[in-house]
Amino acid sequence: MSSDIIDKLIVTLYNLLVEETPKTLAKEVSSREGFSFENRVSRRAYERIRKYPVSVLPPRSTLNYPTVSGLRHQFDGIVMDGNTFFVVECKRRALALINQVFSFNSKIRDYALKDSFASSFRIKGIFLCIAKMNENIRKYAFAFGILPIDPTLPPIEVMIEKTKESDRIREELIEMKRLLAFPQPIALKSGFNGHELCQRFMICYQKWKGKGYE
Repeated sequence: MSSDIIDKLIVTLYNLLVEETPKTLAKEVSSREGFSFENRVSRRAYERIRKYPVSVLPPRSTLNYPTVSGLRHQFDGIVMDGNTFFVVECKRRALALINQVFSFNSKIRDYALKDSFASSFRIKGIFLCIAKMNENIRKYAFAFGILPIDPTLPPIEVMIEKTKESDRIREELIEMKRLLAFPQPIALKSGFNGHELCQRFMICYQKWKGKGYE
């Protein structure tokens, strides 16, 4: 369901993460440095994506729409394309923890499960982390329509961008992108669980890498 512009956003976020990794790993991990990293990536992504014809809110904006809890939640980045909000969470931690994705997803679901929101809008999460994510994190993220991005494994949009149009694997990658593109609440009814999606994603990645694209 993501447009070409959202594909560009995802590629931009991955490239920024790769660029920032050497800088941040050379410094001591602290909450202050983590905030600095999150703010820097959010700001740079905002400056790049605002050039495209989509609605982009300034970094760390609050999404002021109805929620189940009655709370309004802040996100590192918010982009609206059509009727879908793409919300971004950036984490600079020595370890990627599944609790971080739990917390992010709880905010997303607070909107997605509110009838007055879901009747008009969709919402999709993009979770960035400078540390390598393990398989369980990816499975959980995929199950809830969240795109997990770390510097060690390119998202499907990056693979497609680097693949020759004549290569047969491109069609397989595009189909994988379709399966991962569902926002909430649609993602919860897609018929695929996180294990299946993660397995298919890794097969695509291994085939793509085997062709020398990495």
